[in-house]
Amino acid sequence: MACTHCLRRIFLHYIEQKIVFPPTSETKAKSPQEKVAQWMWKQYKLFRQTLCTFLAGNDDWSWELSIKTLLELTKKESEYFPQRSRLLSQMFAEVFAAMLVTRKEELDADLLLVFRSEVFNYTDCVYHSLRVLFDFVTELKSTVKREGRDNGSESMSIAVQNAVDLLRMIDVPDEIDPDNFYIPLGLGADVDDEESRGSDDDNSDDDDSSVEDRKAITADARKNKRKASSLLGKRKSEEAADKKQNKRKRSQNIVSLSAYQKLFSKVWIHSLSLPMSMSMHKTLLKHISDHVLVRLHNPLMLADYLTQCYNLGGVVAVLALESLFTLILRHNLDYPHFFESLYRLCTLRILNAKHGIKYMKLLHMSLRSTNIPASLVAAFIKRLAGLALQVSAPRVAFCLAQITWLLRQHRTCQVLVHRKPKRVTSSEEDAAAEGGLAEQATTGADKQFVLEQDEDLEHSGALQSSLWELEALENHFLYDVAQLATALRDPMSTSVGNVPIDVEQYIQQASTYQELIDSDLNRRPKKNAAMAYRLPTALLVGGTDSATSLVGHKRKPLGPLKDNAC
Repeated sequence: MACTHCLRRIFLHYIEQKIVFPPTSETKAKSPQEKVAQWMWKQYKLFRQTLCTFLAGNDDWSWELSIKTLLELTKKESEYFPQRSRLLSQMFAEVFAAMLVTRKEELDADLLLVFRSEVFNYTDCVYHSLRVLFDFVTELKSTVKREGRDNGSESMSIAVQNAVDLLRMIDVPDEIDPDNFYIPLGLGADVDDEESRGSDDDNSDDDDSSVEDRKAITADARKNKRKASSLLGKRKSEEAADKKQNKRKRSQNIVSLSAYQKLFSKVWIHSLSLPMSMSMHKTLLKHISDHVLVRLHNPLMLADYLTQCYNLGGVVAVLALESLFTLILRHNLDYPHFFESLYRLCTLRILNAKHGIKYMKLLHMSLRSTNIPASLVAAFIKRLAGLALQVSAPRVAFCLAQITWLLRQHRTCQVLVHRKPKRVTSSEEDAAAEGGLAEQATTGADKQFVLEQDEDLEHSGALQSSLWELEALENHFLYDVAQLATALRDPMSTSVGNVPIDVEQYIQQASTYQELIDSDLNRRPKKNAAMAYRLPTALLVGGTDSATSLVGHKRKPLGPLKDNAC
């Protein structure tokens, strides 16, 4: 660490003295000053490579020091050598090559946090990092296409993992603030000096060749040569103007918010097409919904990826559902059979999973529309009622609260609560069995099995069934669940004019058993607890002696007091 600080001060001093600079030509230096400059440049490059090697290693003490030193050296170069362009891009190319290619293991979380706090909080660093990451991801895509998606090596999967983890640390700013640039806009403009120098060299070569040709040709050929040179000069001037315009556009991109969003979108779209494991997809889906969709230039570009993840089912579909719901609600994404796929996700495994609360929130938000057909609503009510008998105790209250909310919003479905199942006598059963009409003897409770296997929710016959599950839930050991089930029996509880039930409150309480117990223990009682749960009929219980002679005597009401009673 001490050696790194010493070398940093040495090279900063020589950069200020303009001794450390790249050689202008590849020829050997003749003067002593040129030899010293070339030697210092080689040592400077070796020092930068060593710092990049530190970033690829596992020594956590060197990460922050290395990246700060590289940024400081790059800024000093831009101050004293403003003609050199793309210094930040070159630095990030060296750094990311060491971190993503040289490193043979996954990036440490502390290293990613160092980049997030020390590098990606500057606007220009975000832009140049995205450019370098885009080139790296494009190269990875070409390598995967050449080798095949199924033949990827372990080093390739680690490189993809590191690139995605680094990309998750980058966030596009809400607005472009020139004061938040690490290198001021006037220093190290984002142009290509090599192209401009190349055009000047071409001009000089053409002039020399034109002089030699002018001596060897006749007067007629001179006229033709003048015409050709004039046309060539016009063409070169047009090319130079186009190059200047392109350079001007590149310099304007760094201060344009739309350029940041377009570049951010390109990097994410190309990254999502790389081969990833299922755990990486889960991590990305959680990150996309909160940090990526709002920053993309066109969020609908993620529709294909989210749809494919949603069709996989399981926890991956639940994580993709939040982003899909955002695209449907805010960006008018047309997703056919959305409610059918949402119904198929409503299973015991999903509700009891770690991300079950996220699914419950999205289910409640999706069913808030009043334009849903009654048959589809009845299918969801039956599915939730059936799951309430099997799901874990913290999630039962949500199922009943959601059922109550749906019944209050859709009055057509209230027949499910108050319909009594048809009682079939033994004679009718025998007659139906003999006539081969066993389906006529099915009650409303038997419709549940048909509903689970039917994919067409609108023709599933859920409205002809009944909520027989409420009778079992009325005896649930949780007081809130029993109260909700009992209240559904009352016709007034499902009326539209009743006070709306807060389903989100039950979602917050449906996390774990520990929170369920804590909420019950911390609940303040409205009145004192009763000493007995039945009305006593005797003063004493048991015994036949005179002390227990009052056993069995019922309590009588007290009569009016007499006037002389004291």
